[in-house]
Amino acid sequence: LFLTPMYIFAFYILGFEIPEYQRMEQIRYMLSVASPEDGGWSMAPGDPSTVFVTLLNYTSLRILGLSEDHPAMKKVRMTLKGMGGVLSSSISGKFWLALLNLYEWDGLNSIPPEIWLLPDWLPFHPSKWYMYICLFHHLMSYLYHVWFKSPLTDLSRNLCKELYMEDYDTIDWP
Repeated sequence: LFLTPMYIFAFYILGFEIPEYQRMEQIRYMLSVASPEDGGWSMAPGDPSTVFVTLLNYTSLRILGLSEDHPAMKKVRMTLKGMGGVLSSSISGKFWLALLNLYEWDGLNSIPPEIWLLPDWLPFHPSKWYMYICLFHHLMSYLYHVWFKSPLTDLSRNLCKELYMEDYDTIDWP
């Protein structure tokens, strides 16, 4: 339930169009697996909603064209705010938002690419990590190093207003 949004974000960042039939099916699917209680999403069906997965799914639904006024989206915003909002998300959620120009890189913990320069005989060298973590960290550390951001659009400006409990421009990024 958290990989589909990453696919959508990649298309959006690269400027690719998602075909209409696929866009509509993704919206239908994402809404169908939302929690009936709070409208949020979790890592696995039946688990409690989390800020990270709810944030990714809400943002991807907006990218796919679902209106902020849709009843499901209103419910999700209330759930997100009840869970502490965007600033309560994990580093992975904040990372994806930073790529989408919805979070400041200054607010993320450092993801140093230099860790790959450590001797590979060290027991904590990234090459010894689980494959998914290793590859994702490799990508994250490079994009963090260059502070990549997609262009600011009307949608991203609106998302900043929708997602944050305070004015985006007044946030003191930790």
